Amino acid sequence: MACPGSGDPGQISLASASLKTIIVSSYGVKRYQVSGPDWLEARGYNIVAKLPPNTSRQQVGLMLQNFLAERFALTLHHENRELPVYKLVLAKNGPRMKVSQGDPDAGGTWGSWDGNARWVAPNEPCRVLRTSFCLPASTAQ
Repeated sequence: MACPGSGDPGQISLASASLKTIIVSSYGVKRYQVSGPDWLEARGYNIVAKLPPNTSRQQVGLMLQNFLAERFALTLHHENRELPVYKLVLAKNGPRMKVSQGDPDAGGTWGSWDGNARWVAPNEPCRVLRTSFCLPASTAQ
């Protein structure tokens, strides 16, 4: 198994990764679930580490957690917090999107220079909100 940032299954490489990025990766959480001072994202770190053979992603996460605790004296706590959630719903007159006449198997893009989205899967707008804007989003009824 190749690890993040590396094509080598015996190595992990992170380039210019912020502490927040390393925390998100090692604990398997979303960016919006990690809060802390602004400096968590202010500086990037390069990490290159050799891994024992057959290391799983879960084991890599635990190794990164130990690294954060040892090198940065990271301590954390879990808390329940109410966050805004954005729900995508249809307009009262229904969607204004039209079915594409192109070949969906030919590939496509989310957005383009002309401002038209093509080949968009139903959950793609929510994925963009979650990843690009670090917002919880749902299409659930």
